[in-house]
Amino acid sequence: MPPLHSGQLTVSTAETYLAGDRFDPAAMLAHWTHEFAQASREGYAGVRAVGDMSWGLRPIAGAERLKSYEEQVNRVFSDGFGMAVCLYDRRLFTGGQLNQFSSVHPGTMRPGAGSDWVPLLRMARTTDPYGVRLAGEADLSNRESLQALLRELLEDGARHDTPVVVDLTDVTFVDSTTARALARAVAAASGRLHVIGASPGVARLLRLHDSGVPLASPHARASA
Repeated sequence: MPPLHSGQLTVSTAETYLAGDRFDPAAMLAHWTHEFAQASREGYAGVRAVGDMSWGLRPIAGAERLKSYEEQVNRVFSDGFGMAVCLYDRRLFTGGQLNQFSSVHPGTMRPGAGSDWVPLLRMARTTDPYGVRLAGEADLSNRESLQALLRELLEDGARHDTPVVVDLTDVTFVDSTTARALARAVAAASGRLHVIGASPGVARLLRLHDSGVPLASPHARASA
């Protein structure tokens, strides 16, 4: 197969996740960061990855940290250079496990989804201003992935003394619980987290949970 010979396509075993016979989320995040940097140096426009996650059912050290890893990896893939599909075999994982893992992904492809499927929520990190641009719908199915990314952005922003901007211009729906979580995150950040571009309906919902949430004009945009 030409892509294999050229290096454009790489096929790895599950042991990629298991350096030192254990699962270490930090090591895997470093692995992805390295792969992205190498692909960029070699002139590729991006990285696309598909991972079979069935190894997570093995009785191995660190497997209990898989959900935490899935939360954190959003930080790596949300810059737009990489895209990944995590495959969880419905025949092997329980319904509870599937719900747990899907909650930390922006979108979950259900059986029967067609070729026009897109994630329910898209999260793209931005540099000017520093933060994230959201598109689609934020609800129970992806709330944890959004909260995890916001935590990571705030930690990075604090290290560089930079405020975080959340652009909701392309968000069409936010459920009440997610709005409450976002409003609380803004309040807890003490001026380091700002929301721009909220539609009138989303803005009302945010203010319902915290009247002090500062909201910029829906015409303001963040650039990636």
